[in-house]
Amino acid sequence: MLLKFSVENFLSIGSKQTIDFTISKKDKLNDSSSEVCGKYVNNVACLLGANGSGKSNLLEAINICYGLMHTSVQSLSSLYPICTKHQTIFFNEQAQLITKHKLLQNKNTVFEIEFINCSKFSKLIIEINNNCIVREYFGVHFEKGWTEIFSYERDTNGKLLKENIYFKDNFKMNKNDFERFKEMKDSTLYAFLCQYQYFGLLLKDCRTKTCSIGFFRCINYEIFAKNLIKNNNFKNFIEKSKDDLIKKINDVADVEIDDIKIDKNFVGQEQVFFLHKKNKKSFWLEIHEESSGTKAIIFLLFLFLNDISTQNSIWIFDEIESGIHPLAIRKILKLFSDKEVNKYNSQIFFSTHQPLFLNDRTKTQIFLSEKNDKLETEIYRLDDVEGVRNDENYLNKYLAGCYGAIPKVKWF
Repeated sequence: MLLKFSVENFLSIGSKQTIDFTISKKDKLNDSSSEVCGKYVNNVACLLGANGSGKSNLLEAINICYGLMHTSVQSLSSLYPICTKHQTIFFNEQAQLITKHKLLQNKNTVFEIEFINCSKFSKLIIEINNNCIVREYFGVHFEKGWTEIFSYERDTNGKLLKENIYFKDNFKMNKNDFERFKEMKDSTLYAFLCQYQYFGLLLKDCRTKTCSIGFFRCINYEIFAKNLIKNNNFKNFIEKSKDDLIKKINDVADVEIDDIKIDKNFVGQEQVFFLHKKNKKSFWLEIHEESSGTKAIIFLLFLFLNDISTQNSIWIFDEIESGIHPLAIRKILKLFSDKEVNKYNSQIFFSTHQPLFLNDRTKTQIFLSEKNDKLETEIYRLDDVEGVRNDENYLNKYLAGCYGAIPKVKWF
């Protein structure tokens, strides 16, 4: 479960910016937060701001950080989608390398993430320069505080500054693996140790299992509809949970779906069909014949229902409302507040231009983004704004400009 994330010197982000999903007990004001390992953590959070304020860049940074926990910098720039043993990460656009702020080219890019791993609070720090990992730290929080598990540094050419990597309790990699990692200047040691299953030995009672991540930007629902029949997960899900999916679709979308089946279409190809029935009249539609909004709703409901009831995961969505009515999105987001569905405390963090979502959130679940005078992105949580009350109408006050992070539109 994601607790905190910080990034420094990445695209429009200059100085260190932090997203904190942890809250105090008194701030738990609705069902969209959970108590996990003694901490209270938000399951749902949103990010608002004007166009060009850096919202997408922050989401991209989270995605890249999770990618570096499982693969190399080079893989991040060439493999789309990235498939890990945890989750397939979806992309629909050309990869971008880890790009620094245009005015801070001489400084490192830094990612810092705190998460819960096997009931332990963990922290990973990754510093990058020229797509080379120049510093890495991994720590675990025990009763007396943070304990360093491993760390190392490289120079800008990728050479280890010390022949040995520091390990807690004098743990040693075998010689062949150590020599192999010495040359892997674009890979994190965290990913290397996960791959070779060293963590079980290093932390003894802990087998590392980072939660899965799904990242979505500019979703192409036509591609989803075209390939749905090839998704074995969907076929298995339909066999087990068809009635639940139908109910959820009808609750969210302005349609009357009565059944779902997998059958051959008029050209003999296997496809997914949906039965529309109303006033004793009915007809079947192939998935590609559904409206774009209906396809989007089916897509999100399948993803969430199939995933969050079986594992802990974090979903990152850039402009989640794209192509879907905001009232439908509000209903879909309630899945993350339903403890019977969200059994493993999965989280969703999304950017949006739709202020309507604000009144569904608490002030600790709303993040705002804007550019400062240095042309750098600044991110802040709404409860950091002085004087904000829990009972405010966040929608109206945001539109009135009380919180900042709103576009300066010049009316003609």
